[in-house]
Amino acid sequence: MRLPLESRVLFAVAAALVPRDLRPGWRREWEAELWWCQPFSRLELLQRISGAIPDALCLRIDQADVLPVFRRTLPRPSTCLAALLLLIAALASASHGFRHTRRALAPVQLPRLAILSQTGPFMGQRLGLPAAKLAIWTSRARTLEGASVYIFYRSVVSIGAEPPRELSAAKAGPEFFSLLGVPAPLCADCVVLGPRFSGELTGRTVIVDGRRARVTAVLPRAFWFLDAAPAVWTLWDPASWRAFPDSLTGAVCRLKPGVAPATAERELRQLAAQTEPWAPGRRISVDPLRDIARRPLTALGPMWLAFLLASCLASLAASHGRLFLMLKSALALVAVLLVDLEFGGATAITSTGGASFGDEAVAFWLLLTGSGLALWWSWRDHRQRCHHCLTRLSMPVRITQAARYLLEPSGIELMCPHGHGTLLTTEGSTPESHWAPLEIEV
Repeated sequence: MRLPLESRVLFAVAAALVPRDLRPGWRREWEAELWWCQPFSRLELLQRISGAIPDALCLRIDQADVLPVFRRTLPRPSTCLAALLLLIAALASASHGFRHTRRALAPVQLPRLAILSQTGPFMGQRLGLPAAKLAIWTSRARTLEGASVYIFYRSVVSIGAEPPRELSAAKAGPEFFSLLGVPAPLCADCVVLGPRFSGELTGRTVIVDGRRARVTAVLPRAFWFLDAAPAVWTLWDPASWRAFPDSLTGAVCRLKPGVAPATAERELRQLAAQTEPWAPGRRISVDPLRDIARRPLTALGPMWLAFLLASCLASLAASHGRLFLMLKSALALVAVLLVDLEFGGATAITSTGGASFGDEAVAFWLLLTGSGLALWWSWRDHRQRCHHCLTRLSMPVRITQAARYLLEPSGIELMCPHGHGTLLTTEGSTPESHWAPLEIEV
């Protein structure tokens, strides 16, 4: 039968693992099974062929020699720490090198960049600013070097011979990229592509919003401006917004050297009050872009540090293996924090520099429950380890019957594989653990 390419590659790899003398019979057996799987889809067929790998390994490796090695290796404390490090490495691979965490620790934007927004009367919601009024305020402000508007939206884009597809897009003022220090000019008949595209597209023609434009630049891979990540940047046309003078847009500004954000806030609020009556309950905010990038870490960091400190204190109070318990708990907490920052929605930032209330709540409870479960697992695993070599105890034996715990002590006795001692965990209203060292070692 004719297999798909990925199935043929996987089947060839499995066949290479089978010993040469057993390979013909193994191939005949699997080919007969695959012939029966012809009606399956490509994904189902690939899942079925994936079973050929462990089957081939069983023929290559003598299980009688391998299983004792696994039984000796898995209970060791070094194996537990190595598994946690492998988990963190897998998270690094899935998150493209912890890109959100790296951005929070070391943002690449200029220190004097800030987002302008107005705080709404409802739970401090961050809104955009009227584009017409923003031009008046920034032209009179003495604390700003410049400002630019931007809006995020969805647009149908066609690049070269590719079919049209809907992508995230943005419109920005002509001075937007110069404020950010990025050499990417915007004009009426040109566009700037996002970091997801290749630099070879510079000079190509694209169709955005039903009109043709030329690609003048492709943003570098390290570029970041909030979390919208538009694929295409075009020039903002103020003429199209004159019919809607109160329409809100995002705004980014650059502060003059030595000017604090609070000083710029006071000046802009005075200018807004002088031009016309300002809506009650709303205030203009100036938020540095560096603080916005660090906000997820600063919001979750104190609670995570509290869990880390609690784990260290609990490790010092342990009767054995304090350093191992401390390292195991710390690595588990690091994994929980990285999962929350990379996949828990904690880094989701809106177009005006704020954070979604729902995302913040989910990130908070994910860190809270995840850290609690990590510490519970760490302490529970530590209680079932030898007090001498920290190897996980085995060979459980029940002492008396659980139904008679009111009359006699009932529990489970575990033994160290190396013969260092036994651990009796009693049941009942006050469960306890009793370690009994042995003099004979195996």
